[in-house]
Amino acid sequence: MSNIKLVHSGGNSVSLTTPDSNPAANRTFKLPGADGSSGQSLVTDGSGALSFATPSPAAGTIIQVVSTPVDSTDSITLSTRYSYYPITPLDTTITTVGANSKILVSAGIGGEANHEDYHLAFRCGRVIGGSLQIIFKAADAGSRTTCLAMGAQGYHASDQNSTTGYNSFANMLDSPSQAAGTAITYRFFVSTLAGDNATYFLNRTVNATDSQSYERTFSYLTLMEVAA
Repeated sequence: MSNIKLVHSGGNSVSLTTPDSNPAANRTFKLPGADGSSGQSLVTDGSGALSFATPSPAAGTIIQVVSTPVDSTDSITLSTRYSYYPITPLDTTITTVGANSKILVSAGIGGEANHEDYHLAFRCGRVIGGSLQIIFKAADAGSRTTCLAMGAQGYHASDQNSTTGYNSFANMLDSPSQAAGTAITYRFFVSTLAGDNATYFLNRTVNATDSQSYERTFSYLTLMEVAA
């Protein structure tokens, strides 16, 4: 077994040696002509040419995390029943590092609308290049409203002291099938199913009197890029 020995001026050495078993044929490995960048690895093209490259993460690896926390309040006008209106404070954009990555969408939305027993519906959409696509909703079924989640508020017009905020939570794995470097914005929408000209109050109850009886909630939207 032969080897190349590189001797340090201090006396110790580093050696390059042949494999333990005899190769099936003569092998030639061509070293790259320049050094790589910090964090890169030496990889082969399968034909003996070596180069420096950034290693691809294993499938299922979390590549990056982007999150939008919202601890302030906001109001959203729901002019028309069954129409969906964006909850813009939660808009979150992630720019993919890998190709065909999946995006784990995790959200928590708190608030209340201002009609008695007010039924709300929520949807989620993704925006790529200005084009919106609604994702994660029930299958279409006649004229029924399809959504991701729904709930009924505890507000009563005759007794505003009974107002109670509603929280909706969602965790979904999206497959946008986009190239690396694609900017994707995820956006949540809210709709009323009980009447026109309503208001949805994000992170607060309808009655916002300064009292411990009226809670404030915390909303968030977190995106995790998962390697394909």
